[in-house]
Amino acid sequence: MPFVTERIYGILHEDELLISSLWPDADNYTDDLDAVNAVTSMIDAIRAVRNVRAEYKIAPQRRFAAKMKTHETNLASRLADAEQTLSRLAGISGLTLFPADEPFPDEDISIVFQGGEIAIALRELIDVVSEAERLDKEAQLLRDEIARATAMLANPQFTEKAPQRVVDQQREKQSQYEIQLTKIEEQISRLEELQQS
Repeated sequence: MPFVTERIYGILHEDELLISSLWPDADNYTDDLDAVNAVTSMIDAIRAVRNVRAEYKIAPQRRFAAKMKTHETNLASRLADAEQTLSRLAGISGLTLFPADEPFPDEDISIVFQGGEIAIALRELIDVVSEAERLDKEAQLLRDEIARATAMLANPQFTEKAPQRVVDQQREKQSQYEIQLTKIEEQISRLEELQQS
């Protein structure tokens, strides 16, 4: 709809037409490296928080407070200014700036992003007891899948008669199940530590 843009341009620039104006010269605009760094760090932080949400199966509408620290004061102020964006895209209800040399509490989940670190209180995210029960069930399902895959791969009839790609897929599944089980067992041990404290 060129007439709309022409009209807007005419309002902003009296007696000029957009169609006859010169293209903007890119050389007149310099890169704002601080802004690029801040946006890259913010994207990285949002991605990291979303990964934690996925890992602990936290509902997207659930908001939680977070603590942030960075050694770059300029980055800290830019991210503090972007708290509304972080809130909307990462589901953070509030962002508290922490001194860069002060450690986060042990019971917090620490997320490293480009230029800094965010911590979230695990107790605020989940019900520790029900999450431990859920993870125990998930770990048992993975153990069952690993046992099934191991039995299948130990069966010479399967490994000799099945196409090589099917055998390789089964080995890959087994490997993925073992990686997932390791992650879940780490989460379970962290939750057990929280229950004891």
